[in-house]
Amino acid sequence: MWYVLKSPSLSLNVRDELNKLNIEFFLPTQNEVRTVRGKQVRVEKPVVFNFVFVNTDYDIIRDFCRVRTDLRLHVMFNRITNVSKEQPKPMVISNHEMEMFKKAIEFYNGQSVPFVKVEEMDFEKGDVVRIIGGRFNGLEGILVSQKGKDGGRVVVHLSNVIAISTLEIEPEYLQILKYGNNSKHFYKHLDSFYPRLERVQAIPKQSLKAEDLIPIKTFVSRFSQLQTDTINSEAKVQVLLLACYKLLDDKQKEEETTDKLKQIMAKVKSQTTIDFAKRWAGFEA
Repeated sequence: MWYVLKSPSLSLNVRDELNKLNIEFFLPTQNEVRTVRGKQVRVEKPVVFNFVFVNTDYDIIRDFCRVRTDLRLHVMFNRITNVSKEQPKPMVISNHEMEMFKKAIEFYNGQSVPFVKVEEMDFEKGDVVRIIGGRFNGLEGILVSQKGKDGGRVVVHLSNVIAISTLEIEPEYLQILKYGNNSKHFYKHLDSFYPRLERVQAIPKQSLKAEDLIPIKTFVSRFSQLQTDTINSEAKVQVLLLACYKLLDDKQKEEETTDKLKQIMAKVKSQTTIDFAKRWAGFEA
């Protein structure tokens, strides 16, 4: 796990000290051209303000901060959000979060990084997405969309410390991993897909053309990795995926999804969901 160290004025000498202790850290820098005494010089400066991220045991980094007081580093703690006698805990960043954050920094390749204010974002409401293709391929974060749009900026954030925004991402490059607290997004996407699926299903298989299957492939691309919160919504997604794999003549995926759906439908009590499975994928529990 990673910890966050902060300093009022971070000295890059901290890299040498951490290297001596064989402590893994992340402290990206960039060169900035400044005018010093009438001459232009390149100056190295940290990209991420006055933060350095370290991957080690808490006791080790706590003692390091106590001993190297000249570096003026301190471990960041979580804010206490309720009134209690509980001691504040050090802020911890997961390896996956850190991996995404590093990737986001690397994509800008020394250019100015567009940081956003964490306090202005409601991450719980945002949909968790993965970018598939394009400049930010593989990056995961929270989708921030303008009203009525399926695309938008993807924000990668580290707890309540800091967040980075991508450029505008088109919807075809977004794979939804998990919907936020706003379930309207989920039902809006499903409702918009039903008529497209119905049109393709009505075309005789021997007459299907590549362009007919574009909305089917798009649905699979966007929703094949989706995690849902209820058994009924999970069943609906898998039913639609099964219908798609049948149209795409993907026997392996069709078989895998059928097996998965059997396990899910065994837990389903809703007759509406059972009828839905039969209607769209010809599946009977």
